Amino acid sequence: MAVKHYEWARYHSLYSNGIGNSGGILRYWADRCDLHPRRWIAFARASLHARLAGKRVVVFVHIPKTGGTYVKTCFPENGFVTLGHALLREDLSDDFVPKGLVGTRYRPHPNHCLFATVRDPVTFFRSYYHHVIGHGHYHNRDHYDFKAASKGFDYLMRAIMDRDDAWPSRKFLYPQLFDQSGRLIVSWINRIEMLDADMAAFMETLGYPYVPAERKRSAPVSVLTDYYSDELLQQVESLYGRERDLFGYAQDAGARTGGLLVQDVSASRCTYDYVRDQLSIRID
Repeated sequence: MAVKHYEWARYHSLYSNGIGNSGGILRYWADRCDLHPRRWIAFARASLHARLAGKRVVVFVHIPKTGGTYVKTCFPENGFVTLGHALLREDLSDDFVPKGLVGTRYRPHPNHCLFATVRDPVTFFRSYYHHVIGHGHYHNRDHYDFKAASKGFDYLMRAIMDRDDAWPSRKFLYPQLFDQSGRLIVSWINRIEMLDADMAAFMETLGYPYVPAERKRSAPVSVLTDYYSDELLQQVESLYGRERDLFGYAQDAGARTGGLLVQDVSASRCTYDYVRDQLSIRID
């Protein structure tokens, strides 16, 4: 029987290692078969650490461009596991995993505490653009969006808002927060704009101290008008209005107005159907 290939795994290999070399080929098959020995080892260490310390295993659902590099410095190495750019899926086919993310059949244990960080879509795309086009010492011409980004921010945004088979797309911006059944998998959500306050509150619930550290990776300082025309900004705010409402962002990018899904979301009844792009929020 012929092996079915997945485009998302091919793309991940291409922009991570280069599909033509041995590293890229190994990454493709590791992703395709959901084989991640380093993650298994990390979970084993974290489980032992949690058992000895009487704490839960902290699992970070890393959404790209939301301060993940910084967040990972806040935890003891042995008590913390990162799911890098992952989507929790039973079916790893391209129907459920877009190009740009990595499907995994990992199933959270009751002693696992999953969390993630989000940001205002308006500033997310500015950061994503710099990630794709490259800045400082970071450049990756193999990135699947490099060609579009090289034609400018406006061109990249039009391409993103016109597709649904790659991440990010016109669909809900943060599908990483939900599994294939639509269930919200995280119990805590930070916002990058309030990261120190949110992380301090989260760490307190876990029984860990929080010491703010220096941010080491960041895109060039800029203003939104350097990227967005009035028309484009209005289109982005409209298309990603669900995210802005859900996480409490005002019309001024980065401002916080409350939000339905912030900090402790363990009791939330929010669901998301990725295939149909349907978000459901129940408020009792």
